[in-house]
Amino acid sequence: MRLDDDSDDLSPGRLFIHGQLNDPMTGGPPYCRILSLDGMVEYEPIYHREDGSERLGTSRRLPVGGFLEETFGGWYEGTWPPPATL
Repeated sequence: MRLDDDSDDLSPGRLFIHGQLNDPMTGGPPYCRILSLDGMVEYEPIYHREDGSERLGTSRRLPVGGFLEETFGGWYEGTWPPPATL
């Protein structure tokens, strides 16, 4: 997920793969859907069932920095915005 233009990448309806959660049916990471972006990112995980249908998880709201940290493990060099320097 590139954040050169966050209006493209963090928009409602956008699907992404959550790098820190596991889907109990597939054993891999679940897809998630961004629900809203208003200074906070609200998203819901999408889990799979044995019959092939989907189950929506509980939605979560996080600030953009917390969302990136929890979902992808943090900022990476060359991404926007750059990490704070101490």
